[in-house]
Amino acid sequence: MGPGNSLANADQLLLQGYALSGRPDNPQLLLYSVQDLQQAVPSFTITDLQTLINGQAPGVQDLPYLPIGESAQIIRVKYKVVSFRNGTGIRYLMQQGQMTYPINNQNIFYTFQGLTSDGKYWVSVRLRFPIRSCRKTGIPCRTGRA
Repeated sequence: MGPGNSLANADQLLLQGYALSGRPDNPQLLLYSVQDLQQAVPSFTITDLQTLINGQAPGVQDLPYLPIGESAQIIRVKYKVVSFRNGTGIRYLMQQGQMTYPINNQNIFYTFQGLTSDGKYWVSVRLRFPIRSCRKTGIPCRTGRA
C-alpha cells in the first residue's frame, strides 16, 4: 500500500455538479502534506514531480500520481505542465487497470498532480473524462460499451 491510501491523511474536497458525479469514484481534489507523506512512507519523494515541473520530458515510467493504488497506468496522454495561483504541476489523461483493455469511460480520467510554491503540499485532482470528450482530443477510443 502506498501513500495516499490509509498511510497519509489528505484534506479532501468533493466537487459537486460535475457531469459524472454520483459514482463510487466521485471527482475529487486531495491536498496532502508532503511532510506527512514522507513520515508515513520514508521512501516517498517529490523529486520526480519537481523534475517534470521544471521541464524534463516524461519517460516511459508512470507519471507521479496520488493516491497510489493497486492499478498500473496503462496510458498517459496529453501531458502538460500548468501553473495555478500558489504552485505548479502536471496534468494528463490516464487510464489505470490491472490488465490492458480498450480505452473506456470506466477507466480514463483527467488528473492534475502539483506542488504548492512552498513545496509543503501535494495537490491531486481526479476527474472522469467521458469518451465524447476523448474523441475531441484525437485519442482513438472504443465506441461500444465497456
